[in-house]
Amino acid sequence: MLMIGILTLTLALVALYILSRIFIQKLFNVLYRFTGNNKRASVLLGLIFLPGTFVHEISHFLTALFLLVPVSDLNLMPEVQEDGVKLGSVSIGRSDFIRRSIIGIAPLIVGAGIIFWVTTYIYTTGKLTDLWFITGLVYLIFQLTHTMFSSKKDLSAVLELVVFVGVVSAFLVIFKIYSPFTYIYQSIQGLEQFILKLSYFVFIPIGLELIFLAMFRKIRV
Repeated sequence: MLMIGILTLTLALVALYILSRIFIQKLFNVLYRFTGNNKRASVLLGLIFLPGTFVHEISHFLTALFLLVPVSDLNLMPEVQEDGVKLGSVSIGRSDFIRRSIIGIAPLIVGAGIIFWVTTYIYTTGKLTDLWFITGLVYLIFQLTHTMFSSKKDLSAVLELVVFVGVVSAFLVIFKIYSPFTYIYQSIQGLEQFILKLSYFVFIPIGLELIFLAMFRKIRV
């Protein structure tokens, strides 16, 4: 069940990442159609996602400070690039790939954690029938799911870490050193229910993304 939960969560996050990128580009196209100007459309996009962008960039910023990595130039306004729209940015100083990876995935961890905590709170307190709480939850999910994923530059550092872990794992297997794998498996076994529950919660924003994209199809963006 643990591996099924991890696989489900991974696939759900990949799907959510792809859908959120498509949505942001579609929304920018709508704003551009109404304003007729790239700069005005990007400013409006930045205002729409300002709360989520703040959470994203401050996650990078505070994590870097905690890991003693220099940071500067916190920017919360979007930039139009060839491959899409960049909602915000923060300059991170040079560091090793392990710290870069942790800084890179910080917004994903923080965003997913907030969604999980708030959704669990509303469910366990019986506030699912409260319109204001549900409206707030949808808005929170809307903000975080479109801003919690890292940029391609951030993910490149994560890829370095994945390659490093893969090489070390292969080395341990070749020399039949299995104790680290056993220790890791036993350590995360207690998180089985948490991982499964989190993977189920990720399907909530996926459903919202599909609804939003269906709305865009109506207006032929």
